[in-house]
Amino acid sequence: MTMKEEEEMKLILNGLEYKEREKVWIAHYPWIKDPHQLPNNFGVAMMKLKGTEKRLRKLGGIRSAEYSEQMINIFRENPVAIIGDISKMFNSVRLSEFDSHVHRFLWRDFEDRAPDHYALTAVPFGDICSPAIAVLAMRQTADKYKDDFPIPANIILKDSYMDDIIHSLDDAEETPETMQDVEFILKQGNFHMKEWIVSGRTQAEEVVDLSGTTSEKVLGVVWNPKEDEISYKIKLNITPKQKTSVPCTVTGTDGSDRELPNDLTKRRVLSKISTIFDPLGLVTPVTLCGKLLLRQIILYTCDKDRKLDWDDPLPKELGENWYKFLQNITRLETLKIPRCIRTTELVKPTLIMFNDASTLAYSACAYARWQVGSGKYIARLLASKSRLAPIKIQTVPRLELASAVLSARLRNTIVEESNIKYDYIYHLTDSEIVLAQIMKDNLNVGTYVANRVSEIRETTSKEEWHWISTEVNIADLMTRPNLQVNIDAGSYWQRGPDFLGLPTTEWPIKAIPLNTEEKTIISTVGISKVCIKQCSLFDIDKFRSYRKLIRVTARLISAFRERSLKGISLSLTGEQLKEAETLWIKCMQVPLQDNWQVRFKRLGPFCKDGILYVGSRIATWMKSNYNNEAFILLPTTHKLTDLCIKDVHDRDHGGVDSTLCKLQAKFWIPQARKLIKATKSRCVTCR
Repeated sequence: MTMKEEEEMKLILNGLEYKEREKVWIAHYPWIKDPHQLPNNFGVAMMKLKGTEKRLRKLGGIRSAEYSEQMINIFRENPVAIIGDISKMFNSVRLSEFDSHVHRFLWRDFEDRAPDHYALTAVPFGDICSPAIAVLAMRQTADKYKDDFPIPANIILKDSYMDDIIHSLDDAEETPETMQDVEFILKQGNFHMKEWIVSGRTQAEEVVDLSGTTSEKVLGVVWNPKEDEISYKIKLNITPKQKTSVPCTVTGTDGSDRELPNDLTKRRVLSKISTIFDPLGLVTPVTLCGKLLLRQIILYTCDKDRKLDWDDPLPKELGENWYKFLQNITRLETLKIPRCIRTTELVKPTLIMFNDASTLAYSACAYARWQVGSGKYIARLLASKSRLAPIKIQTVPRLELASAVLSARLRNTIVEESNIKYDYIYHLTDSEIVLAQIMKDNLNVGTYVANRVSEIRETTSKEEWHWISTEVNIADLMTRPNLQVNIDAGSYWQRGPDFLGLPTTEWPIKAIPLNTEEKTIISTVGISKVCIKQCSLFDIDKFRSYRKLIRVTARLISAFRERSLKGISLSLTGEQLKEAETLWIKCMQVPLQDNWQVRFKRLGPFCKDGILYVGSRIATWMKSNYNNEAFILLPTTHKLTDLCIKDVHDRDHGGVDSTLCKLQAKFWIPQARKLIKATKSRCVTCR
């Protein structure tokens, strides 16, 4: 849009008066894309209205991208689907006079004339807070007319994503009236609909992209309004530069050849797997294979001997698997899934959740089931989620528990966002261990299990959980890679296991019986008591300073030698302080004297003047690096060790490495880093 067009639409104002103290200007540069036009780009140097942003972020109820999958799920619930597009949503919201002053800029068409003073009068595209402002204005408009038009207002509040209205209706005859009421409410807030697209209409020939953008670089779920089907469009994104080395071709579903780059890199495979936009998880068994292949690349680069940058060609063993995957995903273009999950009225709707896990991944999926006749039922896939198992090896029961948590979260998302009220909900798993953990009230387990079981109990009921065998657990398809799995519209994956078409009394499920009686476990433990003679001059726990302890000890030694209390008042010398410190070190090392040659063999220990030292193996290296031939060995668990570390730390309150370096100038303490961290955490000055 040019400057002239913006001025004609009153989006900018020329000559807005302002007070001298209110001069605020923003940078406004032309984005030269076409030599015949100079489009505006306020995002180049647009100032951030931080106060407005913080205020808007505190306001709840504004939808973000995380709700897109729930909206598409609601979009599949009813037979008639409608999509509306709001025209120039940002520019429909006007700015106040104060906000216009902070959106001033200078502009001139020719260099030989003085620039004109302009100010924006509508919300621009460049501000970070513009989307929140536009959505908030639209929601406030809907709230204002919620009492007079409850259904259309609820559509705007619940089924809108930025400038798109995505909704499904049960009755085709109510569609025109509903669209008119929505348009009427939006017009009251200066919002105008550009167009409506309704499923099944002959004029709806075009294909609508639901991926959140119309850019060809972001491919996503595609809806054909005329056929009322959801499909996938796969584009391999081969640039002209990459086509210079492309000997490998793939035959697509339309008979055309798809080119694949010969030198696949980590950057390219990540780009290609990201093109599959599957928010509902309708093709999760296929996308899981890509995730696992991508993990193989990451694990390959974790080896220090193998360096693989983003633009380095993949090794042969990894590249072959990726070629097979890219050749296989083109079949997703033949996938045609009906948008509406039902063809008849929902009778006795039931939500069935499956979850499973393996050493590779854990997953959960949801199916909606309803009655269509006497004793006959139909089920359809609603959504699925899969997560790769952690790289750090976990036990299968832990992964099964993680899949149960994923199932509970997916169930809550569907129940909260869906307009369908389910009569009953089933959670089916093939792990008896997980079921026992969920069922039992008094569960003495660790933190990991306790936290997850607690979340499951808070969001679900124990009566909803049942056991099924692995053979009929459909979530197993999302835990093991299989590129050849059938995911077509009428497949086992889309309609669910066969037993979902039977009454619940004939399902192959069972509950896990638990014994109500608590069993008392008596353990016999053998205890061996070892007494070690401790050496202590006086109660060291009363001291909080290492220096004070040494000085008090030195004065007591001086008084003992003088055989008079007058020795306490004498000034202390360096030799007396060193003698006191040596005495305490010998007392500390008494517990270490037992079999010290074997216990500290790796440290190169030796005894000199009754004091244990370590470091004889690297004496030359220590002399050149630490200016010391050996370290004095101190025990890990001793009060004086803590005082010594605290004394070194309090000198400059440095970090762990700094304190450790100063400490090792004289002493060697096993687990010193752990003790320094504990001292630093207790330090009030460092908090």
